[in-house]
Amino acid sequence: MRSEEEEIISVLLIDDDEDDYFLTKCLFDDFKDNGYKLEWTTNVAEALSAMKAGKHDIYLLDYRLGNHDGLNILREAIAEGCTAPILLLTGQTDKEVDIEAMEAGAADYLVKGQFEAPLLERVIRYSIQHFRSLERMQASEKRFRSVIQSASDAIFLVNNSGNIILWNRAAEKIFGYKEKEILGKSALLLMGDKYARKATEVGLQKTMEGIIGPLSGKIIQATGKRKDQSEFPLELSGSVWETNDGFFYTAIIRDIT
Repeated sequence: MRSEEEEIISVLLIDDDEDDYFLTKCLFDDFKDNGYKLEWTTNVAEALSAMKAGKHDIYLLDYRLGNHDGLNILREAIAEGCTAPILLLTGQTDKEVDIEAMEAGAADYLVKGQFEAPLLERVIRYSIQHFRSLERMQASEKRFRSVIQSASDAIFLVNNSGNIILWNRAAEKIFGYKEKEILGKSALLLMGDKYARKATEVGLQKTMEGIIGPLSGKIIQATGKRKDQSEFPLELSGSVWETNDGFFYTAIIRDIT
């Protein structure tokens, strides 16, 4: 028996075949966990309305719905703000459809008649957990960016190639570059001529490693260059960390003119 506090997972099956609905219902009846509420619709407009409103925890979407293409419904739902996972169901294996479904944003792709209750239950559970984890990460990133943007010091992030990938409003004010002007550009643009020459000689990545690498918890004085090419004294602190995508460097700048 489930307690009242335990979650009931609501599922909407979008399929125009009544036999497929009854087969899906039988699979749900075989789940070890009976905490599911399965609903069914054949109406595309009704399905899209529910998906946009987020009325369910997950959606099972048939690839073919009469004259409608499941992939187009998938894309429209996501474009309109559906954040719940969508599983695409099809009648036959097709690698191209599989790839296209993943690129369109499907949580997974299942072939009818080729999976049993344990697999379907596992895919549903995993998809919901994955999407919720993604939502938490996105919320965390949003808070992080909000803090960065509200900082009074210039803060920017440089990737392994020495290109700027994050730029806050204080950096825009100090250096004169708008975010759209500087993102993707080399950090060399922000260095005073003496530092830029050295970085050019030894390589920007080695320079970043040499300057920011040992800087954790420390502050040094250096010279920066604004968009108008004027140089100014600054205080720099930073940090470096390694990920599967390489090294990243964070620089915190204060104009001490």
